[in-house]
Amino acid sequence: MRLPTHRSTHLAHATMFLLGWTAVIVPTVILLVERRFVVSDSGIGAIYFINSAAYIAGSVGGGPMIQRLGRGRAFPAAWLVAGGATLVQGVAPGWSVFALGAAAQGLGTGALMVCANSLIIDAYPEARSNALSRLHVFYALGALSGPVIVAWLVAAGVAWQAVLLASGLAGWLIAGMLVLIPAPRPQPARRKTVPTSWPAHVDARPVGEGAPMLVGVAPGPSAGGIAPFPVAARGTRLTVALAAAALAIGCYVASEAAVTGWVVRFLSPSRGAAAAVALTMFWTGLAAGRILAARLVHRFDLGSVIVACTLAGAAGMLLAVLAPGWPPTIALFVVIGLAYGPVYPSIMSLASGRHPARSATVSGIMVTAGGVGGLVYPPFVGFVSPVVGLGIGMLGAALLIAASGGLAAVEAAEVSAAA
Repeated sequence: MRLPTHRSTHLAHATMFLLGWTAVIVPTVILLVERRFVVSDSGIGAIYFINSAAYIAGSVGGGPMIQRLGRGRAFPAAWLVAGGATLVQGVAPGWSVFALGAAAQGLGTGALMVCANSLIIDAYPEARSNALSRLHVFYALGALSGPVIVAWLVAAGVAWQAVLLASGLAGWLIAGMLVLIPAPRPQPARRKTVPTSWPAHVDARPVGEGAPMLVGVAPGPSAGGIAPFPVAARGTRLTVALAAAALAIGCYVASEAAVTGWVVRFLSPSRGAAAAVALTMFWTGLAAGRILAARLVHRFDLGSVIVACTLAGAAGMLLAVLAPGWPPTIALFVVIGLAYGPVYPSIMSLASGRHPARSATVSGIMVTAGGVGGLVYPPFVGFVSPVVGLGIGMLGAALLIAASGGLAAVEAAEVSAAA
């Protein structure tokens, strides 16, 4: 399905691409960073912790910032912070300044995630599942192109700090463009009705129009045997559903961030610079998964899609850690990424479908929950690496993605029961 275009959504897509690109720079050159600042895996784990803690603060404040300043001011302001932080990391003379840059970058990135997700939800109220999947395709495209390009640039003699400087300047360029192009105003979802004999969670539109399986519409009195599709019913079940969604997205981000942050380090002792290929393959598969999700996910029950994808991702991770040779490992990381791809936007869509009038709030909750996952697990892997090895940390990532699927199943069941 081809979605209508809002000019500002191009900048949301550019934002996600650049965030994905920036997120993989340090993981790609992790050995060079350790040598430059004379730190170990534990030091990198500390950087991941600082960045994730600040990310949570940025995502928590993102929703209120949008409400107070308006997206037209909040979005470029967040980019000024994130881009400036990347510039600081590029010129950092010592470890403490580099860590300060990581903190500021996390703060700006958290706010940017809320801005971009809520903008898309507001711009496409009738097809948020497809639109969110497409948005996160751009993050995946940035992350998949980063490792190979950065590794090639460094091999060609370009300093990794120069890559950070260029990325920060690109963020400031997007900030300037956001000032000139207004964001779309929130659009109310069209009222939908379904026969009373249908399950309340089934979309009334024919398959192919791009509607997510859970679409929020305004409640109203039934007439002629037609029951309205309820929205954001206040009750225990929907509270449990939102909590389950938050935990699910937290487990997902914890697993995805662990793979992104440590796979190059995990494989580099035996494969050197070629280990960056595994990270690129992971994000290549992830981008492909999100492209497929943007086109197909509205045809299926979101809960079932999430469970199937997370189980496939967990199985792939277990095999990748235990894979006997290099070619199977590369192939497995493509499969893992393909399975991971639909999970984040599908959980986000499932959560936002019942709260269409509170897109910034729900987006903030979900982005914050993801930040908690990134705060806890990837740094933990770095801290325990000298004792138990990175392989155990990668196996933990497999368990976390499986847990994400289980929690999403609980979310879907509670939402369906509440309807």
